[in-house]
Amino acid sequence: PSGISSQLLNNITVESYAYVNGYTPGTAPSILTERLNGSMLQFTMGFDGTNRIFAGFWCSNIWYRTTEPSDQPFSQWSYISGSYDGNNLRIYRDGTLTQMSSYIGRPLLTAGQTWRIGHRWDSADNWNGMIDEVRISSVTRSPAWIWAGWMSQMSNSVFCTYGGGMDAVLRGAVIVVR
Repeated sequence: PSGISSQLLNNITVESYAYVNGYTPGTAPSILTERLNGSMLQFTMGFDGTNRIFAGFWCSNIWYRTTEPSDQPFSQWSYISGSYDGNNLRIYRDGTLTQMSSYIGRPLLTAGQTWRIGHRWDSADNWNGMIDEVRISSVTRSPAWIWAGWMSQMSNSVFCTYGGGMDAVLRGAVIVVR
């Protein structure tokens, strides 16, 4: 399908792994965004016109957003998350909060448009890299949840443990993991 449609209320969390090959200054490709609906954009997360990631929404020609304080690294995977709880926007990189907006205190818009992965809200700019494991939640995920989402996919031993060797397993055997 070309996208999914949503009607979110006051909370949202978007999460994704993103790999950036390069960036063209002045462009604003999105990792994940709702398609623009006139003067409303329910939520977007991507480059802000510089090499920094932002998360936010647009209403009546006013941006409500927060932007990371440092550049997005190239040629490596990052776990990027953005959330809004009805009061503040937050953006995370690799499970760590990097920026929080000042108080906004307004409900999310009910634009109800389809969502796009790797394209800007008006399709003008495309993501130069790869995007994986995209999630949209109609709740504001806690910092611990976002950290766990990052850790569960990274190469580490916090969530992943392995048993003994598989040498004795016969070809075609069914292995049950509990």
